[in-house]
Amino acid sequence: MIKPLFVAVIPYHITVTTGTEFDSSTDSRVFIIIMGPQKVETERLWLDLPEWKDEFADGSVEKFFVWGLDVGEIKKVETAVAAERHRYDQKSSALVCISKPLLVQSLSPLQAQSKV
Repeated sequence: MIKPLFVAVIPYHITVTTGTEFDSSTDSRVFIIIMGPQKVETERLWLDLPEWKDEFADGSVEKFFVWGLDVGEIKKVETAVAAERHRYDQKSSALVCISKPLLVQSLSPLQAQSKV
């Protein structure tokens, strides 16, 4: 397989909601891998909390802005919380279920703003 010399890197805006069930919070580092068609996928995109927050608290909503490989149409998302990894099919880029405590409410590539 020939790999391209140049790859497009784009920004993604990700909103994560932590569940409200007992013990839904986590202080583990979380990452996602976004997958497109033909096995194109991003590297690990770390969803690091600000220094003043030490966990994904029960019922919290966190927003992230990360850069990753442009995978085209988003087909699947893989995530890891601590040592557990989960993979889910995604029917639409508007809602991705990550694991019981974490729900990605939105996952979308940001559109570049053109200057006039």
